[in-house]
Amino acid sequence: LHQPPAKVLANNSDFYTVKMELRDEKGNPIQGVVPSRLAIMNGDPLNMSITPPAANSDTYGVMLFTVKASQQGVKTLEVYVDGTRILTSARKENLELAFVTNPVDTGKTSAEIDGPSIAAADGNSEIKMKIFVRDTANSPISGLSFQSFAFKAKNIKKGAYEAVDIAAQSPFYNPGDGSYNFSLKTTKAAMFQIEAEVVSDQTRYAIASRPAVTFNPGPASQMISLNGADIYSRVAEKSLTLLSVSVVDAYNNPVSSAAIDFSMVSFPEGAQQMAVEKSSVYTDENGSATTSITLGTRTGLYVFRAESFGLNGSPVNFTAYATPGPAVRYELRNVPVEVTQAQPIKQIELAVYDSYGNLKYDCSDAIYLS
Repeated sequence: LHQPPAKVLANNSDFYTVKMELRDEKGNPIQGVVPSRLAIMNGDPLNMSITPPAANSDTYGVMLFTVKASQQGVKTLEVYVDGTRILTSARKENLELAFVTNPVDTGKTSAEIDGPSIAAADGNSEIKMKIFVRDTANSPISGLSFQSFAFKAKNIKKGAYEAVDIAAQSPFYNPGDGSYNFSLKTTKAAMFQIEAEVVSDQTRYAIASRPAVTFNPGPASQMISLNGADIYSRVAEKSLTLLSVSVVDAYNNPVSSAAIDFSMVSFPEGAQQMAVEKSSVYTDENGSATTSITLGTRTGLYVFRAESFGLNGSPVNFTAYATPGPAVRYELRNVPVEVTQAQPIKQIELAVYDSYGNLKYDCSDAIYLS
């Protein structure tokens, strides 16, 4: 087998002509070998095609056959005659044929979305993308494999790269428009900018166009409390801590516009002036819903609730404790009516109250008795 010179384009049209010489041990041509006695083993049958020698093509021990490919790379083949391997002129067992492509022109190469650019972030819904790889003459470059492409998906809002499943469609290469075809899927809801590179003949080219795609969250699935601890606030004052919940889909993506109902469940007996600022709230773009509360005039436990029909984790309860307000009144207790001279006075108690009559147990005022 004679190694053909040069390189051939992997366009499924251009081809190598491989010459095979059959000689005896004295170097004389062996004639009369019919093609049916040959076995040509194709090293890449999916992307390389071989046209065997025509019948009666043997001329003085020489037979010719052609090889073409639809994908770039070094392809191998083996030839056997009557079960005996024919070595190459370099005494190798395999013939190596290099199929190449024209250099890529990044100014004429582009990526674009094929159809809708919006899909659900459910791992099944797909967005289709085409990449047109062109040379300097704006001619399609065929012969690239899926492994010739590299992708990164940038979350536009966060500015960070995240995982998007990009796979080859079937068929991968469309000779009609000279495009390579891909499908995009993910379970991460976000708007992504797709960055692509193509490697052709061991040279890496960055594709200038960066199409944007949007994967939306699925239906609301679960409600989660964002309040990590109990709430403490003074009586009859608006709490600095908000009631806060988050709504997500089955893949933990935030869901906006989910209706949340906030309410008060229980409060200390006799309490007044307590309130929930907004009883009906819709989640924002981050899936969050919040409302502020005012605890009542009595100290003790207040219980609030967030509900959304049909969601896992609903309802969510919040516990809040009202603490006394500022000290406004003092009261002496256990003061003796009379005492005997030189006898110790019994312990005197001082009760401190806020303006709503709540006993102030955390008073730190300096108090002087005379």
